[in-house]
Amino acid sequence: MTDTEFETYARSLLNDSPAAMWSAAAQADLKADYTTGGLDTEAEIIAAINATNAGFNTLLAKLRTHGLIDT
Repeated sequence: MTDTEFETYARSLLNDSPAAMWSAAAQADLKADYTTGGLDTEAEIIAAINATNAGFNTLLAKLRTHGLIDT
């Protein structure tokens, strides 16, 4: 599916409302700028992994809600 086809499909799900489409799809950016020494302890590493997993779970839930994936 191309980007244009995806956008058309997504708009059809939300009654052609671009604002509703982008609002429903909004997802906070996850931290991507870790540096050497930024995660020094096991607790910091676990917290970073948990935060990333929570972000993925939120995104997956939104995709499921809008019928874009079945799992």
